[in-house]
Parts: sequence; structure tokens; C-alpha cells
Amino acid sequence: MKEGHVRVDVLYTNFSRKNKAKVNLFGSLILGIPLCLTIFFRGMACKQCVLNQPIINFETSQSTQGMNIKYLMAGFLIIFELTMLIQFLVYSLRSLKIIKEENRVIAEKERIALMEKELEIKAEENRKLIIGISSRALFNLDESHDIYEKDGLDSYRDYQIANEDKTLEPGEAFNLVKKILDINSLYENRQRIEVILLSRNTSDTGLRIRNSIEAHGLDISRAAFCGGASPHRYVRDFGVHLFLSSSMEDVKLAIESNVAAATIISNDNDNSFLSEDGQLKIAFDGDAVIFSDDSEKVFHEEGLEAFIENEVTAKTALKEGPFKSFLVELNDIQNDFDINNCPIRTALVTARSAPSDKRVIKTLREWGVRIDESLFLGGMSKKDFLKSFQADIFFDDQKKHIIDTQNTIASGHVPYGIKNQ
Repeated sequence: MKEGHVRVDVLYTNFSRKNKAKVNLFGSLILGIPLCLTIFFRGMACKQCVLNQPIINFETSQSTQGMNIKYLMAGFLIIFELTMLIQFLVYSLRSLKIIKEENRVIAEKERIALMEKELEIKAEENRKLIIGISSRALFNLDESHDIYEKDGLDSYRDYQIANEDKTLEPGEAFNLVKKILDINSLYENRQRIEVILLSRNTSDTGLRIRNSIEAHGLDISRAAFCGGASPHRYVRDFGVHLFLSSSMEDVKLAIESNVAAATIISNDNDNSFLSEDGQLKIAFDGDAVIFSDDSEKVFHEEGLEAFIENEVTAKTALKEGPFKSFLVELNDIQNDFDINNCPIRTALVTARSAPSDKRVIKTLREWGVRIDESLFLGGMSKKDFLKSFQADIFFDDQKKHIIDTQNTIASGHVPYGIKNQ
């Protein structure tokens, strides 16, 4: 049995292995070994000492009781003293070994904790908001796209190669991308936001796009040219948080991969502008965009009264929609800045009104997400409110709202939820 001798422990039992070793070392060095040495030097220092004399003279006792051979008793005491001295020395060495091992374990844990902290800091420093953008959303490729549809791939390729040194005009999402990338200038020696080109072009036909990126001074270095195939396959591989494309098919596939995505709606008007205060302003619809479409299903299938009753009696938060993760990433960037000097401002623009607004507010609070402005319009048209907010882009799942706003605000249709079935 380990340490099986009998003793009364008031504190010792609850000590750590290292502290027990310290107590044992203290007891051995301060109490045990000095006692053994005292017995040795006081009992055997000279011939007349209490242990030496009985042995030298083979002294016996005149008493008839007990051990009457005194030299044997003295010999046993010497053996006891020597064996205990050895025991205390071994105990001391073992305690020192335990203390050393525990110190090494503590040092290793501290080293690992420091490494993990450094990795966390490095990961935080390398953390990026990543936007995936299609070539047709970034640049105006209507003319070349018409050639592709009318005359086929060969004519399209010849046209692009012949014009590869001719800079493309900005597309629907160009100013949005430019404004997003400008936020990087607010960080010292760090790229906080990255934009990646995801294109159905080949690298050959895509050279004109690459040249146009350089001509416009856009900091876009990574790209995937997929040769006619959908680039959605690489959205998750690049770690994209938001994918903007002119292809609804690609957008739907990206959403199915749990990535926030929207179809950039093209029009003939110049709706790409920079808000007057220089902030990047992004507006979101609520249901089927930030939140799931569960509540919208109730409204669609059972009517307004059932919807209101469902929202008022619900005890749980709204489920997350396709844009929740993107909103969280935006919020992380916002948290890097003082609220009065933040380069990003968000708005929730929803058809909800009281009392269904309470569940929205509680859900955002539970998520720990900040929305700068919340507009509960109760079915009013969103166009004028978005114009007053000076939104750089507005995301909504319903095409009627997109059509209503697309001539004044850059709009992204989110093909998700019951309204898009």
C-alpha cells in the first residue's frame, strides 16, 4: 500500500501532488534527517556515549523484566537510526523528483497556453471578411454576353481577346466592392476584407477582366475561372461569407451550401452611388434573409392573424436565415471601431410591425448582433426609406421589393424561402 502508514491528515489529503511532495521534503529535511543525525552523533560520538558503551562492554541489565541484554537494544537503535536516515534521504530525493516533474508539467502547460494564445491572436489578425463576386456583377459585360448568347462561345472568346486591353465599365456591384475594399485602409498592415473573383470565364477570356481590375485599381488578387461551370463549388473552399452574382442558378447553389448569396439585379439606371457620409451602408430584409422563413410560412399559409399570434406566443428566438453569418462577420468589423467612427452602418428594413417586432429584437439580442437602424414599416413601400438611409445595397427575398427599389438602390435578390418556391 502506498503511504499506508497510519496518520491523521487535516490538510495533507487535499493537497496537490506537488504540495504533498513539498510537505514530505520539509518533514524529511527539517525533522526526519536532523533527528537521525542527532541520535547518531549523540549516541555514537565517543566510547562512553549511550549507544556505543553497551555494545563495547556487552552490557546487560540486572532487571529480570524486559530486554535485559542492553547491547542488543543499543544495536537495534543504531540499525533503526541508519535505516530511517536512508529512508528519509530516499524520501527527500523522491520529493525533489516529484517537484521537478510538476514544475516541468506546469512549465509545459504554460508554454502550450502561450502558444494557443499566440495562435488565437494570429488567427484573429488573419481573420477576414471574404466577398465572392462574379465578373458580370463587378463589370458591365452585357455587350460581350449578348455576343455569347447570339453567336456562341468562339465569337465571345475572339471578342474578349480582341478587346482585352479595353477597360470594362463598372457593373452593378462595382462601387459596393470599391467601398468595401477601402475599409482595409483603416487597418494598419492588415487586410481585414478580401474580395475574390469567381467567374464562369476561362482564364483566357478572363484576362480582360483581370486587366480591368488592375486598371480600376481594385485590390483583388485571387480568382477562380471555371470555364463555363458554376463557380459555386469553390465558394466554401475560399471561405466566402457573401457571394454576389448575376446568375440566380449560381446564387441558389451557394445558398444551398450555407453561404449568404444574392443575385445582383441589373437595370439601365445608374444606381451605384457612394453615400454622402462615406460609410458603407447595407440594408437587410428580415424574414428569409437574416432570419429563416418559418414565420413567413405561417403568414403565407394561415394569414396575418395567425402570423401575429405565432410571433406573440413564441417562446424561442427566430431561427437563422442565409444572411445571419454574414451579418455576424460585419458586426465583428464594426466592433473594431468606436460606434461613432464606424465605417459600416447596417439597417433592418422589414414589413413587420408591432407586436411582431419584439421577437426580432429579442432574437438579435440573443445572437449578440448589433443592427444600427431598425425600420418596422408594417407593409409600407421600402423604396423611400432605403433612399433616405442611402443604402449602398439592399438584400430582400421578394422580387417585388427588389423591382420597387432597383432603380434607386443597388439591390440583391435572395432566392430563398417560401416566396421563391
